[in-house]
Amino acid sequence: MELGSIGVAWEVKFSPDQAPGTFEGYASIFGNMDAAGDVVEPGAFAASLLERERKGQGLPPMYKMHGTPGGADPDPIGIWEHMAEDSTGLAVKGRLVGLDTDRGRWNLSMVKEGAMRGLSIGFRARSFKMGSGRIGEPRRHLRAVALKEVSLVDDPANHMARIYAMKSRWLDAAGMIDPRALEEELRRELKFSRSDAVKAIGIVKRHLRDAGEDQPDTDLRDEGAAAAWLGALKRRAATLKA
Repeated sequence: MELGSIGVAWEVKFSPDQAPGTFEGYASIFGNMDAAGDVVEPGAFAASLLERERKGQGLPPMYKMHGTPGGADPDPIGIWEHMAEDSTGLAVKGRLVGLDTDRGRWNLSMVKEGAMRGLSIGFRARSFKMGSGRIGEPRRHLRAVALKEVSLVDDPANHMARIYAMKSRWLDAAGMIDPRALEEELRRELKFSRSDAVKAIGIVKRHLRDAGEDQPDTDLRDEGAAAAWLGALKRRAATLKA
């Protein structure tokens, strides 16, 4: 299963003539390459949104920082009221809830004062075309994705978003790992040597294989699980040189 996140900067547009806390923006921009080399193509969200509608699931949830640990809200902070593709990308309109509570007022203040400066989508890739992956060129062109959630984030390229995607963004539709991409990430993010990164890839493969046998449909949106996995990998990495 492939899960990942893509974030974009946005200009907050509150709607004064509608319910308090109502705002709109773009959750994804078509044709824009993200830090992981993914480019979302027009039409990528259409089937997912239609499928949710037909199943009566409504729109995906709204989180702050993907519900990550370390101070963010683990529960939804608002409601998405509209999502639709246009020529630019995935246009969204939502509303923050609980504005009569300290938590709600804080979230509203964070957005209005610019502390939360971006939107980020959590998704599973369903169909994509591989690119060259060379510097400055796309690694994948995402043609169809299953949209899992849309979060307000402090920075579309924030560190926690990278951790969120780390366990899964090298998995293709068949559940295979791209060892080269994973090795590069381990060396960059965790400062592994090349030999340690190669050893760690073996650990990751075993972890994903074992987890997949027990929970084939595990929701990797859970930042707590991702953070725990990363911590376990760091601790295991410390033993590689022992």
